Amino acid sequence: MKRFIFLGLVALFAAGCGNDDNLSSGKESPGSAGPDRSQEESAMPESERESVPAALVGEWTLVEVAGATLPEGMRAPTLTVMADGTVGGNSGVNRFTGRLADGDGALFGPMASTRMAGPPAAMELENRVLNAMTAATSFEVEGDRLILSGPGGPLLTFGR
Repeated sequence: MKRFIFLGLVALFAAGCGNDDNLSSGKESPGSAGPDRSQEESAMPESERESVPAALVGEWTLVEVAGATLPEGMRAPTLTVMADGTVGGNSGVNRFTGRLADGDGALFGPMASTRMAGPPAAMELENRVLNAMTAATSFEVEGDRLILSGPGGPLLTFGR
């Protein structure tokens, strides 16, 4: 009999602990530490965003890697730059997305990429392209050419 009373008390205690409206709604109680997750973070006002130069915005197709033209028969990697600083494209085999950096020396911020395998030559080109984008610290637009450079000089040249 004592066992049933004990189990009944445990069940009541557990039911009382699991009935917290704040937990089930995803909201934190007033005075608790941390933000209220029910409110979305407000976006940075457009006036505070760094402006992306209009000449950089658009779709670009890779034509040279460190001064060398692309191998015959290879799918040319692409880069798309949006006015809000969002970037994306195809690195040869995989797709990538990210943002331009906030001026900390690197041209691009952290990137996300798919991870599909491809032919060895295409994967090698992709690695060269992604490494060059990571090393890029500046860009120059000359007519229909976009040149990404690092401390040692030009890394990637794209065309429209």
